[in-house]
Amino acid sequence: MDDTIRIKFSKNILFVDRSQMTFRSNLFKIALTLIYFCLPLIFFITLFIIDFRKTGYFDFNSAIRSFWIFVLFISLITIPGIILHLQYYQLDKRKSLAFNKSSIKFYSEEKFDKIIFNKIDRVEIHTLAWSYKLPWQEYGFTRIILKDGTKYLYTSLILECSSSALIFKRTNITVDEIEEFWTWPTKN
Repeated sequence: MDDTIRIKFSKNILFVDRSQMTFRSNLFKIALTLIYFCLPLIFFITLFIIDFRKTGYFDFNSAIRSFWIFVLFISLITIPGIILHLQYYQLDKRKSLAFNKSSIKFYSEEKFDKIIFNKIDRVEIHTLAWSYKLPWQEYGFTRIILKDGTKYLYTSLILECSSSALIFKRTNITVDEIEEFWTWPTKN
């Protein structure tokens, strides 16, 4: 199945193809973090080779001393993104969504729920408040809160937060866009 979301509007009628987390969407989200995470290793190997060419032998201690601050800095940037991605993956594995003009079909491994739009009290879209370009800047999650208090949650690995906001605003549902320091989803 193609993992691309197609959102089409026709006279206030909304059509969205079924959306689910795929290898491609996972790779797209985590790629920048993994590239940043590999930079210290590449840097270390480069220093190791340069040092060998200068001295004629491998001096592991010299190479370690030369780049430990770089490793620390890169780790501070990448490890939170890796942890966040793993959390999002755990929440969304085996989930999918399908939107039509009056409802959402919410599929998970345990159940299938059809959520009628007029039963939704509000939607919370949680995004990162930072304006800096971080590897995990595009992560966020959407929480659907029904009038009876039931809550459904899916992350940006299934559907981007901007697409979620567009869909729910177009159907006249109250959308609370919440910017957070850290977009760690909780079940409640």
